[in-house]
Amino acid sequence: MPSLKLPTFPQKPAVSKARVFYAQPSGVKPSLLDLYQATAKELDISPAQVRAFAIVESDEKPFSPNGNPVIRFEVSRWKRYRVADKAAMAFDKAKNPADLDARWEMFRKMCAVNETAAIMSHSFGLFQILGANYKLCLCADPVSFLKENMTVEGQFKMFRRFVKMSPALLSAIRLNRAEGVGHHYNGPQYKKFKYDTKWAAASKAGGAGVWA
Repeated sequence: MPSLKLPTFPQKPAVSKARVFYAQPSGVKPSLLDLYQATAKELDISPAQVRAFAIVESDEKPFSPNGNPVIRFEVSRWKRYRVADKAAMAFDKAKNPADLDARWEMFRKMCAVNETAAIMSHSFGLFQILGANYKLCLCADPVSFLKENMTVEGQFKMFRRFVKMSPALLSAIRLNRAEGVGHHYNGPQYKKFKYDTKWAAASKAGGAGVWA
C-alpha cells in the first residue's frame, strides 16, 4: 500500500485551549455553499441538510490553521487496529490536543509507527468521516482515503460516497428523521451526544436565508 508523505512543521505548534479553525478565504471557488448545493443535488436531499452535518461535525471548517484537514483521534479504534509493539502501544492513552495542528503532529508520529491504524482511528475533514470507513467511501485503501481528504472537494466526495453506500442513512435524511440520521451517522449512542437534536437544529438554521 503506497504511503502519503505528510507535512512537517518547522516548529512545534503552539497548543491553545480554544478550538481554532481555518476559515476558507472569501472568493475561493468552489465555495462551501456551492459544494453543499452540488452534493445535495446528487443525493436528492436539501443543501441545508448537507450543511447540517458540517455544522455539527466541524463547525463548517474543513482545515486547521496550517491548512491540514481537521482530525479527531479515537483511541478505542487505535487499540483495535494497531500492531502490538511498544512503539504503537505508547499511543494507547493518547488524547486529542485542543490545538488542531498539534493533533496533526501527533497523527504524523502515529503514521510513522503504524500508518494504516493511524488513518483508520481518525475521523477527517468537514464531515468527520472515520478512516475505518474507507471501503464505504469506495477507496482502495486507507491511504487513498486520506489523500481524498486533503482537499475540500475530496472531503465532499467522501461524504457523498459514504451516504450513498448507507441506504438507511440516506433514507433518514430524505425523510428528515433526525433520530435515524443520528443513529446511522453518529452511532448507537447518538442520544448521549444529542446528535439528533443538534442535526435537526443545524438543518433548520443552516438553510435560513440562504436557499429558497
